[in-house]
Amino acid sequence: MISLRHRLLAGLLPLLWSSTMVLSQVQEPPPRQEHAEKQEAGGQERSEEQTGGVAGGEAGDDIAAHLEEAAVAEGPEVVEPLKEQDSGDDVTGKIKEAKEPDAGLWRRAPLSNLHRLWRPWRQQLSDDLGLDLGLAYTTLFQAATDGIEDPRYGWSGDFDIFGKWRLVNKAQKNTGSFGFLVEQRHRFTEIAPNDLGTNIGSLWGTTRGFNVQDVALAQWWWEQFLLDDRLKLSVGKLDPRNYYNGNRFQSQNTFFLNRAFSENPTRRFPRNSLGVNARLALTDHAYLSFGVHDTNGRKTNSGFGDLDKDDLFGAIEIGLTPRFEGLGRGRYRFTLWSTGGGDSSRGESGTGFALSFDQDLGNNLVPFLRYGYQDRDLRNTKNVISGGVGVLRPFGREADVLGVGLSWGDAEDGDLPDQFVGEVFYRLQATGKVQVTPGVQVIVDPSRNEEDDVVGVFSLRVRVVF
Repeated sequence: MISLRHRLLAGLLPLLWSSTMVLSQVQEPPPRQEHAEKQEAGGQERSEEQTGGVAGGEAGDDIAAHLEEAAVAEGPEVVEPLKEQDSGDDVTGKIKEAKEPDAGLWRRAPLSNLHRLWRPWRQQLSDDLGLDLGLAYTTLFQAATDGIEDPRYGWSGDFDIFGKWRLVNKAQKNTGSFGFLVEQRHRFTEIAPNDLGTNIGSLWGTTRGFNVQDVALAQWWWEQFLLDDRLKLSVGKLDPRNYYNGNRFQSQNTFFLNRAFSENPTRRFPRNSLGVNARLALTDHAYLSFGVHDTNGRKTNSGFGDLDKDDLFGAIEIGLTPRFEGLGRGRYRFTLWSTGGGDSSRGESGTGFALSFDQDLGNNLVPFLRYGYQDRDLRNTKNVISGGVGVLRPFGREADVLGVGLSWGDAEDGDLPDQFVGEVFYRLQATGKVQVTPGVQVIVDPSRNEEDDVVGVFSLRVRVVF
């Protein structure tokens, strides 16, 4: 009988070998001439957050001017610990993505022309009213090679409208904003990709999101900066995943799909619900984030009728955000959470902790590492470790991203075998506002599948954002 070690190597070594060959061809992109000239003339450096993901110039386009528009106008620059994470998983990240200048293989595509009509109107709303708006549509198709039941494929779509309205101190410190996210999700096949993991016997899903959901005001909240922008308070209908245990590559809309990477399978975080979060900059490179949330909320209701003092979720996180000379920015997060019961934890109470690290290595490579643990049967997974590397601007293409990840997890049910997952994706910026992302997952020893030692999952994601 083939040992677990040999089966793991058989499933993952080809994946790692092909990924290594691709990584070996990654080249540092040459500096953009117009950016260098702007630096020399103005004597001001632009941060990587402002320039990342922007394609090289083309005749007739002023990329440097567009970059000014790409930055989300939130008043003065806040200290490093209070900056949003780069995954684009929260509304601020989505707005930043929507405001990025056109880039891609085809700069003159029809949707790019539509965006050029939409952009001035959106910018006027931002300048005159302090209202930043964005639209996105993401569709995902996934198909598995094997499984324990049919169907073994799923296709769905996700439509989002999101925004932030700066109402207090719009261009000064201590800004106050109202944020919102409206979602609608639908499927085109018998099951959505979110359900595919169950049909192939995986311990956790092949993606998160991408299910079926009526139109819902999924998030709404007030965000207030205080103490000269060293304290940020958020109150309203919040998604706790945007406040604790984040990661640079955790968004299923733009990066990895498998739940081992796009979230933490051991976490029992509540659904979007009423809550409060405070994030305090302890120093210029350290923060403390803590909050309390209702565990009975749902995206499709207001949340006010579900409050119960005994069904609360609490979390505290300490984060370090150093910048190392010659490397770049790092984010090191240490999170402890506890839930008192309620709908989101099957009526059970429990605690857990998680680690999430990612560190820039120059301008192109961003390795990451995550660990999660929970002490009860709140989730199917007891422990999970995931890690990998994201490659920014592969092959000199400014807006593309390549990702490679490996993970291990053990089931809460000790009779089930450990599960291993590998994933590779390549996000191609096809046009200024259209991303096309093919990907493959290799699941070795799917814990709830006694028939298949290795299951492959192939994915194709298309995202349009304005």
